[in-house]
Amino acid sequence: MEEQDSLRKDVIWFTEKNKIGYTELFSISDFNFRKTLSFVNAYKSGKFGAKPNLGSIYLTNK
Repeated sequence: MEEQDSLRKDVIWFTEKNKIGYTELFSISDFNFRKTLSFVNAYKSGKFGAKPNLGSIYLTNK
């Protein structure tokens, strides 16, 4: 099973601080993202705008 098979898109949210210090919250569902692509790899490469937290135990490669 791939990592993204165990992650539901409707429960994945990102936060990002804007220039004045407010935190913005947005869902991966806000992006037009094809199921055939790995959203874990897209997140790690910064494609969603949020700064990737690469130290997370949930995003390790197996």
